[in-house]
Amino acid sequence: MLRRPAPRSRRPAPVQAPRVVSTAREAVRAIRLQVRTAHVLGMTPREVERAVEWAESGWRVALALLGAGEPCGFTVVLGSGAVLEWTVRPVNRLELRVPAVHHRSEADA
Repeated sequence: MLRRPAPRSRRPAPVQAPRVVSTAREAVRAIRLQVRTAHVLGMTPREVERAVEWAESGWRVALALLGAGEPCGFTVVLGSGAVLEWTVRPVNRLELRVPAVHHRSEADA
């Protein structure tokens, strides 16, 4: 989840660290849980209504998009004008790099 101080702000601040999950369903479920509790961050009544609507049924479109290999997300505007944004991007292959480990040989000892 990212937070922008204003709708056109170019510098979003992460509210929490990005996560990697194993399935599209798991990713959408995580967003649904966060969207349902985001009202405490100061959403307007209209945005609360939109968030509840998305969490109840709109998430199905997000799941279909992810299933088709497309990114998806959801955005709300807080009463202060700040913007909360959830984004999910499907990854077909994730490369994990492990730092090289140098083993000491008997000659180094």
